Amino acid sequence: MYFMVGRNTPCPCGSGKKYKRCCINTNERFLEQQVAEELKQILVEAYEQSASPEDLVEFRQYMKEWKEKLEGHWQKQRIEEAISAYFLFVKRSDLWQRQREQSLNETLRMSVRTVLEKWKDPVVLLGKVKGEQKGMLRIEQMFSGEVFYLKKAEKMPTDPDTYVYGIVLPDHRLHPEGIYVVSSLMFTRDEKGILQEEIIALKKSSDTETVDEFFKEHMVNIYEILLGKSFLPKSSPIVEKAEEVVEEKSESPVQENDLEATSLEMLTPIQEEAVMLLDQTLQEREADLTVRTRLKDICVAYLLEEEPKFRKANVVAAGVFRAAIDCELLDEEPMTNSAVATLFGVSPASMTKHAESVREMISTRYAEAEVGG
Repeated sequence: MYFMVGRNTPCPCGSGKKYKRCCINTNERFLEQQVAEELKQILVEAYEQSASPEDLVEFRQYMKEWKEKLEGHWQKQRIEEAISAYFLFVKRSDLWQRQREQSLNETLRMSVRTVLEKWKDPVVLLGKVKGEQKGMLRIEQMFSGEVFYLKKAEKMPTDPDTYVYGIVLPDHRLHPEGIYVVSSLMFTRDEKGILQEEIIALKKSSDTETVDEFFKEHMVNIYEILLGKSFLPKSSPIVEKAEEVVEEKSESPVQENDLEATSLEMLTPIQEEAVMLLDQTLQEREADLTVRTRLKDICVAYLLEEEPKFRKANVVAAGVFRAAIDCELLDEEPMTNSAVATLFGVSPASMTKHAESVREMISTRYAEAEVGG
C-alpha cells in the first residue's frame, strides 16, 4: 500500500530534512513519467481496439484514397500514421470516445483521470506559430483564432511564417491552453501567405457548414496543399514543400519496443536481460501492458540508480517481481518467496536481497497515494 508524504514531514529517505527540501522533486519526476506512460498506453489501446468488419472496410477505403493523393509527396509511414489518427480521432471519433469511456471506467490514478477527462474533444490543429514563451510554442488557429501552447521540441521551428498541422488533445498539465500531440505534426513555411490563401479558398468552395465538418471532409486535401500539391492555377508561385517534424508523442500504433528503447540504451547487456526477462514473465502471466510498463520502469530505475551487483539476470527480475507483489502493483495470487524463486529459477535468499532493495526504493523515493477510479 502506498502512502502520501506531506511536504513538511520528515523525508522518508532518512536524511532528516523536510520532504519538500529533499526527495520531492525526484518523486514528482517519477510520477510524471508514470502518468505519461499510462496515458501513452491508453492511446495505444485505442489504436489496437477491436474493429467491426464494417469499420475495417471504411478504414481501408480512406487508406486507399489518402495513399493515392499523398504518395510521392510524403513518406509511406507518415501517410499511414496520419490516416490512422484521422480515422480514430476525426472521421470516426466515436471509436475514440468508446475507448476513452472504457478507460475512465477502469481504476486510474487521479492525475491520469484528470487528463483523460479533458481528452473528450480531439482538435485538428491548423495554426500559425506566433512565438515562443517559456519553452512552449504559441500557436493561433487559422479559422477560430483560438490559441494553443505546444511544448517545443529541439527541431521545431519558431519562425512567424510557419504553419502547424496535425491532431492534438487538450492537455493542461504544462499550460491552461496546452496540447498533447497524437500524430506527427507538419511544420510548413508560408512566407507569402499562399498556403493560407489556398486553404481558405478550399473552405469557401466546400459545402460544409462548420470548421469541424470541413476538417472531417477535407483533411487529406489540406495535407495535399501543405505538401505542395497546389489547387490554385498553375501561374501561382510554387510553395516550398513541408518540413516535417515528429513531436514526442504516443500517437499512432506504437511499437512496444519504441516505448522502452531510450531507457534500455543506458543499460549494460546483463541489466537489459533482467528487464526483458521480467517483461517476458509478465507477458506469460498475462499482465496488462500498463502494469508491464510500470514494472519495467521500476526495474530500470533500480538498475540505474541503485547499481546492484549480480551475476544472473533472473535474480533481479525475480526481486522486482516479488517486490511488485508486496507493494500491490501486480494482481497475483499469494505467492511465497519459494514459489517466486522457483518461477525464475533462483534461490529465495538471492532474490530476497533485491526484493527488499526494490521495496525500499518504491516506499521511500516513489511514495504516492493509491487512488481508485
